[in-house]
Amino acid sequence: MPQRYSRKPKRHSRSASHSDTSNMKITVVLVHMKHCGFCEQLIHPQPNDTKSLWTHFKESLEKNPRFKVEDVENTNHQSYISSVPDHPPVNVEGYPTIYKITRGKNGKSIHYFDGGERTLPNLLSWAKHNKSSITRGGRSSKSSSKGSRKRKLK
Repeated sequence: MPQRYSRKPKRHSRSASHSDTSNMKITVVLVHMKHCGFCEQLIHPQPNDTKSLWTHFKESLEKNPRFKVEDVENTNHQSYISSVPDHPPVNVEGYPTIYKITRGKNGKSIHYFDGGERTLPNLLSWAKHNKSSITRGGRSSKSSSKGSRKRKLK
């Protein structure tokens, strides 16, 4: 008599992009400069608020253990990079520069922020999704889908 095997119900697999991002470790870094107006808007509390936009951003993301958020003054950026093992090269051409390093099963990549206006919803959306973009010197230039600014790193 043939042996019967119970069939387990099929599980629907997640899309590849969702499963990839759910396993990633993400470090978001703000490189800022003293006396930079755009930087001060991010790191100093605004009127009618006791916390800065960056503090709200950091607190929102760090509830999730796969995120780490740093802010580094431009004069300390090179020593910060040296202190982080396996930190990829970063292109800082203006301030503020916001970038994220994603580390997953497919290696590392770096993404620069260009989500438009620097608001909490825009920053959170950018940090949580795998979008490629770049910010330079307070001015933004979106990258095209063909010429992505995402870089795969060794």
